Amino acid sequence: MHELALLYLMRHRYAQAEALFTDVLKSRRRILGEDHPRTLSTLASLGRVQVEQQKYSEAEVTLRDALSLYEKTGADIWERFYSQALLGASLMGQKRYPEAEPILIPAYSGMMQRAATIPRANRQTIVLSGERIVALYQAWNKPGKAAEWRARLGNP
Repeated sequence: MHELALLYLMRHRYAQAEALFTDVLKSRRRILGEDHPRTLSTLASLGRVQVEQQKYSEAEVTLRDALSLYEKTGADIWERFYSQALLGASLMGQKRYPEAEPILIPAYSGMMQRAATIPRANRQTIVLSGERIVALYQAWNKPGKAAEWRARLGNP
């Protein structure tokens, strides 16, 4: 079911993906436990689909839960930083720019440091995380910072 939910996500069928991720999450929590890597992956995927649907407050709760569990387990993996980037996106969506900034920048750095461990199919997450930082500064009306990050990302 997790793979089907991912397929729905890739095809922008967000409501169906969210429903499936919610079901899978319940099952994985019950069977595998709260802090199992597959449970955490499903929790992060649920947060992502909530961000995609602009359910920013719900996504914030989901992604804070995921990050708390990643920290509890001591997981130092790229998925942790991707979840952090998604949390930053949920805060941006709520126009909470001062809170989003100190979350997005370390998330991008963490993903960059672990780029070699990110599967090829997921490497675009680094680019998207960098682009979110540019978007943050544009939305926050900080064009100088946006230009600085655009140049840093190689997008003049």
